[in-house]
Amino acid sequence: MVIAFGFDGPQHKDGSFIYLNEKDNHLYHHEAERYTRIKEGPSDCFYSGIDLIPNAIFSELICTPSHVTSINHPQKLIKAHLHEAIKVDENGYLTPDSKDWVMNRQAPPALKYGGEWINPLLFSKADISHIKSSNFNVVSHHLCHAAHGFLSSDFTESIVMTVDGGGIDLGSCGSINGTEQSRSWQIDFVCIWHFYHNKINLLERKSIGDLNIGESYNAITSYILGSANSSIGGNQCGTIMAMAGMHSPYLHLELATKLVSETDKNRIANILKNTFGEAPSENISYSLASSFQLATEKLVRRLISPYLHMSKNLIFSGGVALNSVMIGNMAKLFSNHKYEIYVPPVPYDAGLSIGAVQYMLHKRNQYSSRLKRKFACPYMGKPYS
Repeated sequence: MVIAFGFDGPQHKDGSFIYLNEKDNHLYHHEAERYTRIKEGPSDCFYSGIDLIPNAIFSELICTPSHVTSINHPQKLIKAHLHEAIKVDENGYLTPDSKDWVMNRQAPPALKYGGEWINPLLFSKADISHIKSSNFNVVSHHLCHAAHGFLSSDFTESIVMTVDGGGIDLGSCGSINGTEQSRSWQIDFVCIWHFYHNKINLLERKSIGDLNIGESYNAITSYILGSANSSIGGNQCGTIMAMAGMHSPYLHLELATKLVSETDKNRIANILKNTFGEAPSENISYSLASSFQLATEKLVRRLISPYLHMSKNLIFSGGVALNSVMIGNMAKLFSNHKYEIYVPPVPYDAGLSIGAVQYMLHKRNQYSSRLKRKFACPYMGKPYS
């Protein structure tokens, strides 16, 4: 009987943990913002997890996504979630003594990526010295998304596309045991995989230096709405997607096609201002939103098209899969060619902890059909009467 614990450490947004105790028929997924009521707010779901379920830290399988930060970067956003031994200045930078404390903290070697780069779990308020390194695993960001997609579906094989604003992937986009240390990592924007029964093949990956829809959408959202984030917190990209239905997408499609592939948000902002002025009119706002929507759909189709001959099953995961307009239009387009499309229950980053556990269970040949049925259910949170 499997007992597993997957989690995010201190995070700026979308933190979660999942706890599985097959013996007690217990599967619980906790998304921080459902309880803090702060959209995309900071959290430490490792601390929350062992606070709610103390025995979780002694699980036979413990895993976390491959988040990366630097001890030299400001940690102002997660200041409330830092260990009491960690001191920061008014700008959130760690003091020299605090840097030394973090780097010498008793923890699995896999949490240190070399030099200044670490997994933010090393900042946690919780006692991480009890984590048994041999039971601990770090799973690449896009592999978590991909595993959550395929291992929650009914498909026996599929092309899986994971696409978002960027996520840390280790080495060749795999996982490492807690006793190991990753020698390389990069921030990927998209990964395309072929899952076939027990085999997982990475077909293509692009870093945020190649493409970054997240940056382009943040830029267009800031230009149209004044800010990428709303006054009550949370990204406003969804508002831009909603506005897309209010105008023809072809008026600015050529420009949008160019900008959606641009990786520098400041350059995008300058092009928009030089073309339409400092503040766009209402008509320009709606037409730009519509053109960006279609340009995004065309880009995603272009990226996945070389692999469509390999499978009639397509899975989309990662934050861009929340673009339901795009997914709906693709479902219509591909249904004419007999393709099946699936999006997992939690395709955004709050699903990383789920995917990490699913992948490790699959890797250890412990992902039974019974567990698969449980993980496919979208209702894994706290029950209410």
